[in-house]
Amino acid sequence: MYSKDVYRPGELLMTVVNYTDKGWDATPAGAGKLLQRVPSKSINFKRLKVDAKDARRIITDAAKLAQRSFTQASYQLAANETTGAPEWGLVLENADGREIGFCVISAETGAVQHQDWTQENPQTVAAAKTSAEREGEAAAKKVKQGVRKAWDWTEEAGRKTGGFFRELFS
Repeated sequence: MYSKDVYRPGELLMTVVNYTDKGWDATPAGAGKLLQRVPSKSINFKRLKVDAKDARRIITDAAKLAQRSFTQASYQLAANETTGAPEWGLVLENADGREIGFCVISAETGAVQHQDWTQENPQTVAAAKTSAEREGEAAAKKVKQGVRKAWDWTEEAGRKTGGFFRELFS
């Protein structure tokens, strides 16, 4: 999670949020870590109905349904490239720090718009696949890459978004 550093203009602070037996635990990850990915479109905060706490609750429920468990969630708020609707993008990691899922949640409705859960045991060797199965997997991979590409942000836009948060929390 990133927030604007009120003491150093233009800088962002990173906080790591982990899920433990007792709930969510937030710890500072150090000052001066600039956000590497920022929204390409401005966020209309009047449309924001689902906050970060709600997004974590929703993704925890979705992970349970997918029979996955995670200990760390990295998330970012952005505007959908085509509709402008606010969305939460979440990268979920297990206790080993390995990514186990990527999800997009509507910040207007709380609906899970995209889920990509990695296999529990990637070392498992799959049986020979048919041509149709390979084509289907290739198409699914393109969709996943498209969703991830929509979250490819620039550093400058992060600074602009950070300015909003500085005003919001001051």
